[in-house]
Amino acid sequence: MLSELARDGMNFFDRTRLSFLTRIDDVLAQLRVARDEEDLVRVSAVAHQLKGSALNLGLVRTGVAAGLVESRAEVDDVSATIQAIDVLEAAVTEAVVALAAVSSENPAP
Repeated sequence: MLSELARDGMNFFDRTRLSFLTRIDDVLAQLRVARDEEDLVRVSAVAHQLKGSALNLGLVRTGVAAGLVESRAEVDDVSATIQAIDVLEAAVTEAVVALAAVSSENPAP
């Protein structure tokens, strides 16, 4: 369905995929800075945004991991938030590999 939504010659999936791949390093950098500063409000906000982006692309594991970061940060649990960020970073790495290998013209089996 997402591949059928086209604008300016590019479908929604490919636009969203490209946006995610282009921005993810900056998003993770923002998350790390907020973590290092123990700014859990910012951690929660960045994780929330990442959760939405991931779920829009069908990256369920990344979305769930970002949701865990968000919920841990919202209850002011620094230690659990840091652990959840580690899990999220691993999920993002897998997502980036998957997105780099898949496009609407070369869908996954």
